Amino acid sequence: MQKTLKSCPFCGADMQIIDKRQQWLDDLDVTQYFIVCDATRGGCGASSGAHLSEEKAIYAWNQRS
Repeated sequence: MQKTLKSCPFCGADMQIIDKRQQWLDDLDVTQYFIVCDATRGGCGASSGAHLSEEKAIYAWNQRS
């Protein structure tokens, strides 16, 4: 699966980060992955949405254009 992140489809920034969050859903410890255009480094804050693997988050991010 693809590991390279495309630039942001909204602002064109190459400042994406992979955000990994742990949370409890229905008594299960779930890790969710997001690709985020880092607003603290000049990006716009756009996100791929929540995905259950890093690869799926990258795929979703790269499909938006």
